[in-house]
Amino acid sequence: LESKSSLSLILASSSLSENFGSEVIDRRNKIPDADILWLIKILAERDDANVRYLAETANARKLLTPKRAFFLSIIENRQDLPTPVLRSLVKASLGIIKAEDISSFGRWYDNSIEEILLTLCSTETDPDVLYEVFDTVASKTLLDQLGGSLIEWVKKNYWDTRLEFIRSIGILALGEHSSKTEIQDALSIFDRYVADKELLGALMSADSTKVATSVIDRFREVIPVSNLLILLNDRDREVRLTAISALARSNDVGALRVILDGYEKENDQIVKKAYEEKFWVVKQRLVGKK
Repeated sequence: LESKSSLSLILASSSLSENFGSEVIDRRNKIPDADILWLIKILAERDDANVRYLAETANARKLLTPKRAFFLSIIENRQDLPTPVLRSLVKASLGIIKAEDISSFGRWYDNSIEEILLTLCSTETDPDVLYEVFDTVASKTLLDQLGGSLIEWVKKNYWDTRLEFIRSIGILALGEHSSKTEIQDALSIFDRYVADKELLGALMSADSTKVATSVIDRFREVIPVSNLLILLNDRDREVRLTAISALARSNDVGALRVILDGYEKENDQIVKKAYEEKFWVVKQRLVGKK
């Protein structure tokens, strides 16, 4: 304890905290970074309400990776957390969660539980924890279409080897919170399975722009032209641009007609320019108009 600040030691002591905790919380900006996470674990164990303020401080100082900080953000913004859930969230944020801690999430019915479990799929490395997390999330009906579809595909085809897919599913389901590199690594797990139409359909259902464009780029050789043509009407500019790039070599007469129609309907000048650069049939149409 010699390395801990006096303010930290006051909060760590249940008796001292009871008398002086509010004063310490008012001065928490003076508590060293190294003590903040240490205190969060202690306060969570005794269900001390001050844990919320330290969770807020930890996130304000960016002491954790964004995905682990997500667990603390729940603590920061909620006052109704059951004690077992609070403790499990803290352990998840610190990377010390155990398989037996996951049951607290399985018994908790809350709108945030889906994102918690999918985040755990992407952050944890202990096989025992991953099995427990995945089996828990697989027992639920998910709102996330991509995550739910991939889990159903694993349940139907590769349940015995599900450990291979768990981290990838978590990363892809949380696509907007994952880096491009993470998404590419996650997709690589599916390389040898992507000929499966059900899997490809699941991957194509991504709402995340980063995931959708990465799927098109990586699997453009096996994605049916008809699916790529549908994406020309996608609401997201980046998805449309990526679909245009993937279709650049298409010479199918029917596809070219749809491409021309897509060009005529397109209002975004950046996307229109991509049509003009990629498709000879569009260039020909422009020459004809001149």
